[in-house]
Amino acid sequence: MRRRGISVCLSATLYSFERAGLARDRKNIRDLAMRALSAGRETMNQETLKQWASDESKKIKDERTAKMKEKGYREFYPWRKGENRFEVVPTEDVREIEGKFGKQKIFVCKAKGEIFDMAVNVRSPVYRILVNGLANGQVKFNIQKSGEGKDTRYEELSYEE
Repeated sequence: MRRRGISVCLSATLYSFERAGLARDRKNIRDLAMRALSAGRETMNQETLKQWASDESKKIKDERTAKMKEKGYREFYPWRKGENRFEVVPTEDVREIEGKFGKQKIFVCKAKGEIFDMAVNVRSPVYRILVNGLANGQVKFNIQKSGEGKDTRYEELSYEE
């Protein structure tokens, strides 16, 4: 009987997470809900759920920031669908790391007044666009991103201010 209560609570918590828009996909919602339940809470109303989720997301962000500072990285550039306008900072050295999918170069870029690190795989079309542009003295880029996963495509657009 106890299991059924937890199952009902889990379903209610999943529904609350979806309604509050606190997670991107169903798996992430389920993970957050299971953490909430394992934290000793069997029922959560909307306010406590939002408070718990905001505390949890702040904790995750702080951990990520600390780990990145430990490795010597800035915040990474947030690629978005559509136009991505940025300027490569030529005074900084391009670093090389061994990433999850092979060699990556880390460029320093400036977008909307903030400075980011941009990790680019050496086999990607973005890397070719950046290298060709930098070889021609270009530092401002406007790259269009479309698609998702293996269907992602990048296209260089003219940078007009």
